[in-house]
Amino acid sequence: MLYGKIVLQLFDFRFLLKHLLLLLFLALLPFGDMVLLLFLGEMEGRYLVLAAAIATGFLGFFLALFLIQGQIRKVRATVRQGADPYRGFSILAGVFVGSLFLLFPGFITDAVGLIILLPLFREMVGRRAIRRLGVPVKELNEFLKLYDM
Repeated sequence: MLYGKIVLQLFDFRFLLKHLLLLLFLALLPFGDMVLLLFLGEMEGRYLVLAAAIATGFLGFFLALFLIQGQIRKVRATVRQGADPYRGFSILAGVFVGSLFLLFPGFITDAVGLIILLPLFREMVGRRAIRRLGVPVKELNEFLKLYDM
């Protein structure tokens, strides 16, 4: 039944348009990063811009790692207390999405990733990602209770 639903979505114009625009955005984002890196390399020097891009990538990676570890601890504590961890899961998903942007080289993707990691946006992006991907949060909650993670 699930496969039939997916096949039917492929014939929906709005579904196709939305996903093609997303693919276009994802294709143009690295191109914009390359153009910006080349432009800044001509202005400030190639090696300085390359070092800055590498440094922002590493700083973003460690920031994301720190935030993900902290949020996992909070979710585990919430599960141990018996409360609903949906908000914690949504924040964790938002941090994960922001971290993915930080892993791509370039200043534009780093800026987008840092904006997503802001507390105002990370929960909103995380909720949307959970809803979009259809993550069964209740089942995940029961799994964590069962195995006391």
